[in-house]
Amino acid sequence: MKKTIWIVAVLLLIGALTAVVACAGPSGTTGPAGPAGPAGPQGPQGEQGPAGPMGEAAMAMPGEYTHGIVVTVDGEDYYFDGPADAMNGGKDIPGHYWLQLDGSNLEGLHYNTGPNGAASWWSSDAPDGALLYTVSATIDTWTADKAEAYAAAGYNHYHEMVRVSDATQHPNKVVWLRHQAVIDFNLDGGPAPDLGHQVTQGLDSEFVNNYHVPYGEVGTYEVKITNITQNQILSPVVLITHDSIKDPLFTLGQPASTELSMVAEDAMADALIAAFEADPRVKEVSLVTGVNGPILPGETVTVTVTAGSYVSAVAMLVTTNDAFFALNGVDGPEDGYVVYLSPAYDSGTEVNNEDGAFIPGPPFGNGGQRATDGAEGYVHIHPGISGIGDLTQDAQGWDNPVAKVEITKQ
Repeated sequence: MKKTIWIVAVLLLIGALTAVVACAGPSGTTGPAGPAGPAGPQGPQGEQGPAGPMGEAAMAMPGEYTHGIVVTVDGEDYYFDGPADAMNGGKDIPGHYWLQLDGSNLEGLHYNTGPNGAASWWSSDAPDGALLYTVSATIDTWTADKAEAYAAAGYNHYHEMVRVSDATQHPNKVVWLRHQAVIDFNLDGGPAPDLGHQVTQGLDSEFVNNYHVPYGEVGTYEVKITNITQNQILSPVVLITHDSIKDPLFTLGQPASTELSMVAEDAMADALIAAFEADPRVKEVSLVTGVNGPILPGETVTVTVTAGSYVSAVAMLVTTNDAFFALNGVDGPEDGYVVYLSPAYDSGTEVNNEDGAFIPGPPFGNGGQRATDGAEGYVHIHPGISGIGDLTQDAQGWDNPVAKVEITKQ
């Protein structure tokens, strides 16, 4: 009898302790119960928190996790690089909330939400705002030996840090990340959907796997962009340096992304810039302008950017329906310089009716007007000006190539 009473007492005590461990989210509201465990922390944007993992309590007490956390490294304050969508205006990796444990170590929560609260940004089949991963983070340098050691321990992804004062990257330190999935889902979104995969509960050793890519004192590129057409103005150029991204802007013969079509049709670059800024494989994104904004025929503009393994660039030929020039993930030089020539591409998102009512460039100025009926539906080499509408080959035409880009390693 005494033994039975003792067992009952122990079970009651375990139940009481389990109730105490259940915790609220960042703003203190208790999350709903998990399938077989207590509630997880509250999700981003102040909504009710997602369910906790099976049989486990959430990691921290109310209010301890922060999106847009500031970490002090080598005496200076840094953000984890990403969109500036935190409440304090700070940058961070989309969907990530952090708790600092000591000077170099943090733990985090990774939710299914994107920049500025974009819904279901990481996964299309997980609930919007669901807790996808718990994250372990360590701030350290990159070396080949360390990269192998971190990857062997499950830290297969590193992320850049940018200084709060001027947004420059730390010269030699990154944050190493270990993602532990708490539910099963399809990682088919985020900044690198081409690296998507099916995730099961436990360590995700495939999460944006970049541990092998060297980091630290990578140097810079001097990039010269020349408009080599006689008649076409180029819009300001979106210039990206990055590591391994296959076909970062487009794939010939496939539909253009919404972000690319906005550049090709109306020279609107904000969405494309935001998409690349959210990608952890990107070193730097710049908007390169001419003396008066657009880059005029014959004009050369020069800019210095952080070097990366690859370089991409895109700008509209503004007196067209949807023509653009592009470098689509070309090799950056390890030393010396390299010259690339780009033809004019067609985004295939607007029909080439050459009607001034649908053309943003001079002399028409009709941005935001789209003629989509009859559009090709895929990216291809632009056929040039045919003279069927308000455009003529003599006044607005070109012969390929249309842009020259010279990249020099410094």
